Amino acid sequence: MIDKLQTLKKHQGFIRYFKNTSWMMIEQFLRIVTGLFVGIWIVRVLGPEQFGVLSLLIALTAIFSSVSKLGLDAILTKDFIDAKEHTQTLSNAFYLSCLGVLLFLVCIYIYSSFFLESPEGHEKIGLMLIIMALSYLTQPFGVIEYYFQAKVKMKIISIYKIVLNIIFSTTKLVLLMLTGDVFVFVAIISLEVFFLYLFNYIAYTRTFGSLNLEYPDFNKMFNLLKISWPYMLTSLAVIIYMKIDQVIIEDVLGIHELGIYSAALKIIEPFYAIPMIIAASLFPALLNVRSKDDVYCKRLSILYGFIFWIAVIVSIIIFFISGNLISLLYGDDYADARSVLDIYIWLSILVFIGVINGKWYVSEGLEKLFLLNTLVGLIVNVILNYFFIEKYGLIGAVYASVAAYTTSILIMNLVWKRTRVNFFLMIKGIVFVFKLNDINKENV
Repeated sequence: MIDKLQTLKKHQGFIRYFKNTSWMMIEQFLRIVTGLFVGIWIVRVLGPEQFGVLSLLIALTAIFSSVSKLGLDAILTKDFIDAKEHTQTLSNAFYLSCLGVLLFLVCIYIYSSFFLESPEGHEKIGLMLIIMALSYLTQPFGVIEYYFQAKVKMKIISIYKIVLNIIFSTTKLVLLMLTGDVFVFVAIISLEVFFLYLFNYIAYTRTFGSLNLEYPDFNKMFNLLKISWPYMLTSLAVIIYMKIDQVIIEDVLGIHELGIYSAALKIIEPFYAIPMIIAASLFPALLNVRSKDDVYCKRLSILYGFIFWIAVIVSIIIFFISGNLISLLYGDDYADARSVLDIYIWLSILVFIGVINGKWYVSEGLEKLFLLNTLVGLIVNVILNYFFIEKYGLIGAVYASVAAYTTSILIMNLVWKRTRVNFFLMIKGIVFVFKLNDINKENV
């Protein structure tokens, strides 16, 4: 073991990826900690009613913003790795992102108009939705982050995110002492998103010099869209079946119940950053060995196992402390959130695996199959949400989510012949994560 560690310390590629991952993990860890701490106080101060409003706004913005990225977030890292010269790729991605933001704003305006004309007193919700949408005007600069990922230079991006997180977390805490108005927190969240994307531009200029965008190459832009559109639809489908339960709960049970449900999810969701950051950092390493089938399969299987057991550990800890956790963090107003948290936490295992599963489809060029799997899961989720929420209340939404993730991540991988290998890589990674030498291509 000591010899292996000494070898790794001398391996330049490993050190490079390790440092890159470490900075990303530090930033995400701080975001999780501050997100939990500040989020808890927001939940307590706003109360179930106002927090339900904030949760609905975040859910709707997340759904529509997935369209604005046009699926580029799924392919740009690979494109930057493959590109001989990055400026044209960056420029084309930037222009496409501008188009995506325009589409996003139009969708938000159309949807918010229903709230503005609503006879149920939702005018304020419609106005706040528009404010949150305007914060995405700087989103085109977000494509820069994928270039940093490809170059394994996420240190400066991570530092800027840490600084931004500290500033806005402190601001939220101060405002919590001064006011409990949901409108104020919508404004602060919007500013945070605005500067989060803008800081990518600042990081680029400090690292590589001025950002000189080239004239758009429409043929290459069309080719990017040709590849990315299945990911856009997939991203939309994924976000819908992650957030549609909250929209349906508000529609069927009311805004107060949505506040209770969202409070439980507030504890779980920060941990979803763990598989995303690991995947974002290690995905380039997987792509680099794609031509070496044995190494590729082994690394992917190990990654599945690693992610699985992290999710299990998180789930066990949260499950056993859920009752005291809800009472301590939120108070008696949110007592009903415990039953939601006790079941929903186990869904994180499928969520963690699902992140790596999506990366596998990208590396194999199976975008359309992944889209089909996601759409099947979405259909299952929407149908079961309406049926289960009316019958079982808030717990029904959890049951629907578990069924949807199981269908799209596990069952659909077994349905298609081309993806069964991925299913078995998952299983072997989970079983043999402590016996890495047992994982090889012949075992798959």
